[in-house]
Amino acid sequence: MLKFGAHAFIWIDDWTVEKGNLAIAEAGESGFDFIEIPLLRPNEFDPTAHKDSLANAGLDATGSLVLPAGAHMPENPHVAKEFLVSALEKLEAIGGSYLCGCIAFILGYFTGSSPTKIERQGVSIR
Repeated sequence: MLKFGAHAFIWIDDWTVEKGNLAIAEAGESGFDFIEIPLLRPNEFDPTAHKDSLANAGLDATGSLVLPAGAHMPENPHVAKEFLVSALEKLEAIGGSYLCGCIAFILGYFTGSSPTKIERQGVSIR
């Protein structure tokens, strides 16, 4: 069955505990099946503050993000991995299992050159 969701930024301009719970309530009242939560600062995200709100609204959650400065995966794969793992842990704590967005690069980062051979081959972050 298809599910229909919306990004939290439809209702709020930043994710805080108060604003996040407002967006969750609004998404639930609007009849959505899930809300896409911006996990732009996973170290500040408090899953316990939102888990009950999601349940009360009858919503599932997904997460989205962009990599922060200094975490451009081709240049700093270990920093990127640490950031992504942190976001995934927060998402898992609220029952979510889908993370999307710009998960390999810093948004708007352009080198001015074509991708290098290494960039085309992908990045190994063991």
